[in-house]
Amino acid sequence: MFRAAKGLLAGTRPLVLDGEGRVRLDTWELNHAVQDAVAERWSVATTDIPWPAAN
Repeated sequence: MFRAAKGLLAGTRPLVLDGEGRVRLDTWELNHAVQDAVAERWSVATTDIPWPAAN
């Protein structure tokens, strides 16, 4: 929410709209590089030792 309020909704950067003209606040989270990094870390996280994957 901070990222959205600071950069997107404050008007310092152009809004990213989807195909129906709605404001997208999840563009960074849905970025393929971010999704790949999350998937890689998620695959090594365990309930015993989750912290190394969280860094």
